[in-house]
Amino acid sequence: MPRLLPAAILALVVLVVLILSVASARADYAALVVDAATGRVLLERNADVRRFPASLTKMMTLYMVFEALKGGSLTLDTKLAVSDHAAAQPPVKLGVKKGQTIRVKDAILAMVTRSANDVAAVVGEAIAGTEAKFARRMTEKARLLGMRDTVFRNASGLPDDAQITTARDMVRLALALRRDFPEYYKVFATAVFTYKGVQYNNHNQLLKSYKGVDGLKTGFTRAAGWNLAASALRDGRSIVAVILGGETRGWRDKKMADLLDLGFERVTQQALRVPLPTDKPSLLARAAPGAGASEIVLAEGDSDEPILLSANGADGSAVAVPSAWGIQVGAFASADGAARALMYVETLLPPEFATAIAVVIEVSKYETPLYRARFVGVPKASAAAACAILSTRNQPCAVVYHRSDAAALAAGN
Repeated sequence: MPRLLPAAILALVVLVVLILSVASARADYAALVVDAATGRVLLERNADVRRFPASLTKMMTLYMVFEALKGGSLTLDTKLAVSDHAAAQPPVKLGVKKGQTIRVKDAILAMVTRSANDVAAVVGEAIAGTEAKFARRMTEKARLLGMRDTVFRNASGLPDDAQITTARDMVRLALALRRDFPEYYKVFATAVFTYKGVQYNNHNQLLKSYKGVDGLKTGFTRAAGWNLAASALRDGRSIVAVILGGETRGWRDKKMADLLDLGFERVTQQALRVPLPTDKPSLLARAAPGAGASEIVLAEGDSDEPILLSANGADGSAVAVPSAWGIQVGAFASADGAARALMYVETLLPPEFATAIAVVIEVSKYETPLYRARFVGVPKASAAAACAILSTRNQPCAVVYHRSDAAALAAGN
């Protein structure tokens, strides 16, 4: 039997170590579950360990499509050309051919349900010229969204050793999709997509098997394992969860169901423990859970217009919320979500915010109303310092100048 050369022996050892490390990583999955209203972590496991995203990548591809739709550079009926590069992408694919076109609406649904790699490449080329340029834009957008540990190399999630992410970053992306594109987010709940007479079922089986799930995305490659990002709503409470590196499809789905169950249990317990503010003027939304009449005063006005809620003064009279510097800790799909975010964030704020006013603003200029959650009435420097503190807790925060006039609110300021 021929003797192995030292270099060959070393290579064999390295290969064995790599195989064992991948197997270990797959067995030790990553997961993160958060309260969608506040971003508060409900439970986590290896949430910052770098993994391969597989087709969860398409969540960012879809984010870029939604952004283009919102900006007007694309419409749902825009026809996208299929290149030789796109048509040559390996399965899973829709099977579009070079020289054909596909509407943006169909491209979105093909990525959501079929997880079509060829269509993802079509979209990337349409937006950026080439898929490589599109991937660079995806990575740039990831940084802007706070996804510090994510790098994209293609639009689909097909294997690439340099394309990495974490469970925490994928949760950030899921929350951004919900927050930034409420008018398009509902597409993730599509169960069946029909294209040229062929029906494609959504790969996300939890849409059928778990009550309240309304998206988001599945993914799988041999190196990544079985991935899943899920969003669910029950009894007015919403949570987002991500699993990376599941052992099998069935194991992943069962584990996600267990995590969602535990998440809803914890978010309910936390909501019950968080007291309503009592030591300063407070502004809570009309849908705030369990709030008494004395805690909510709604300004007069047309419900179709932006609404500024009034605060209760020390003597019980309504007081105006002045124009002032402050922070915004999120924009939510419901007033209830904004109110709960304020109650949670209040526990994290520095002493300078003891006299700040918590305010929920309804802005209805969009197709779906948004509710902005703010603390106002502090110096600009204090607002910036507060955001720096909140960022260490993975809590979204932006310094804002709160303008109290209705015209400014209608303009989205």
